[in-house]
Amino acid sequence: MMDRMAFDPEREYENFRLTFEYKLAQWCETLLLLRAPRWGRPDLSGVPVQLAHDFHGKLTANVTGAVAGRTAPRKLLPPGFGQWHKAEVTLDGERLRVVIDGESLQDTTVEGHPTGFIRFAKLGHPFEVRAMAIEELPGRVRWDRYESIDEWRLRDGGTWFVRDGAIVGTDGHGILYAPGLYEDCELQVAVRTQNHVNAGIFFRGSPDKAKDRGWEVQIFSPPEAVYPTGSIYGRVRSTIPFDHEGVWILLRVCVEGTRCRVWFNGMLAAAGDVPAGRGQVGLQIHLEKATVEFRELRIRSL
Repeated sequence: MMDRMAFDPEREYENFRLTFEYKLAQWCETLLLLRAPRWGRPDLSGVPVQLAHDFHGKLTANVTGAVAGRTAPRKLLPPGFGQWHKAEVTLDGERLRVVIDGESLQDTTVEGHPTGFIRFAKLGHPFEVRAMAIEELPGRVRWDRYESIDEWRLRDGGTWFVRDGAIVGTDGHGILYAPGLYEDCELQVAVRTQNHVNAGIFFRGSPDKAKDRGWEVQIFSPPEAVYPTGSIYGRVRSTIPFDHEGVWILLRVCVEGTRCRVWFNGMLAAAGDVPAGRGQVGLQIHLEKATVEFRELRIRSL
């Protein structure tokens, strides 16, 4: 048995057993967000567990203990606003278990970010939480985190620098490649664009001009574009719903063999086949007088 410790809202967690007590006002609903990213839509990118007044009296995927919008709990608890409830939530790998007031409501598998923050969604009605404690379970995810560009290599042009923790590309045409070789991998990064920059993230490429530069996940904010943000360039068009110019958005890319999937703020934007191989990951700028920023770039081999 590992020791329980005080919950830290500013830490990212992978595998854990979380205990707490909560009390909801009448009509209240909220989400316990597990492995939530700092950017984008945490309810779509992370693992959302529903906590609600449940006055509708129907067993759905949006009542207490549900993986919100995805998986209904095993049973419906009676409405319980204005009362303190005890919750135990265990997330270990892809297995999620939820026990509330001694009732096992959820024992299922989930997908989503392998690490992230623990949050409660504020949806208008008041609620209280107390006695939060967490027991960390052994982790298995190892990210390569890229915050400095000291050892990166530039192919062609553009101006690159680090500002306020973000990697910034501006004014030119080129690809900046991170150290490390990747074949099957997952990448997560927050992105912000200015002046409708044309940019991208390259996979399985090389800074050496005698070698292939790789294939691209596009960054171009207008959804009306031929290949908007999240597209697998030249192969699959993205389905992003809005122009994200000037706003931080979250991109997640999973590459396994010749299969690539791209998520935009937790929503699947594109999926398709890509060339096999092994190479470096690169960040592209492809326009003058425009800027792209990358924050909290992380990559892991699969």
